Amino acid sequence: MEKEIRLLDANLEVYGDPIDSYTSFVYTEKWSDHDTFSATLPDEYFKDVKASKYIYFDGKTFKIESIKSVGNKLTIGGRGLSALFDGVAIYVKSQRVQGKLETEIRDLVTEYAMSGAQAINKLVLGSLVGYATAIDAFAGKQSLA
Repeated sequence: MEKEIRLLDANLEVYGDPIDSYTSFVYTEKWSDHDTFSATLPDEYFKDVKASKYIYFDGKTFKIESIKSVGNKLTIGGRGLSALFDGVAIYVKSQRVQGKLETEIRDLVTEYAMSGAQAINKLVLGSLVGYATAIDAFAGKQSLA
């Protein structure tokens, strides 16, 4: 069975019905850059794609950045959700991070991404897994960003 394409609005809510009649959906996963995608679907989905901001496919969410309609085909492309963080500066004080890796990282994410003026309102941390690796590191403006 083919995977469905789901369109999402600006609030990351599902928009319209699932799309299962597409010609192609190709994405790349990159560690050091944004993931990218391109998809080709029937032109009948133009209005729905145009009204959407994001696309969900194969467990991944992408930001729609280009829409082209040629003949009876629609080609869309864009980047992974990490593209949302382009140009976002997280200002941190220099601090020592010492203790259990999982707990320390969760504390940093909570402090800098889930509270304060730059809080990301849809960011939720899952439950602790229990990783016990100990760390002793220095987090500064360059290393945490």
